[in-house]
Amino acid sequence: MYGSNCQLLVQPLDDFCEVLSREMQMVIGSKQVKAEDWIYTEENHPLSPRSELSAVELNEKTHEDVLDILQEIAYNEVNKTFISSAKIKYD
Repeated sequence: MYGSNCQLLVQPLDDFCEVLSREMQMVIGSKQVKAEDWIYTEENHPLSPRSELSAVELNEKTHEDVLDILQEIAYNEVNKTFISSAKIKYD
């Protein structure tokens, strides 16, 4: 009685474990990058997806400029949340 039902539950779990195993092998098999070789590169976008500025571009800005960027991101997030909640409330 439980055999066929149990098999229905086990198959998705087996598939998940197989995918997880492949992904772990990819991570383990990848060459580790040193932080200092990656942090200040054009490929690193620390504020993504809110800003497309790279770490190199941010590093060239003044402290005040970076604070302004962060404040703008925060302001936009608060407004987006407020607008979303207001829309849900009044729809």
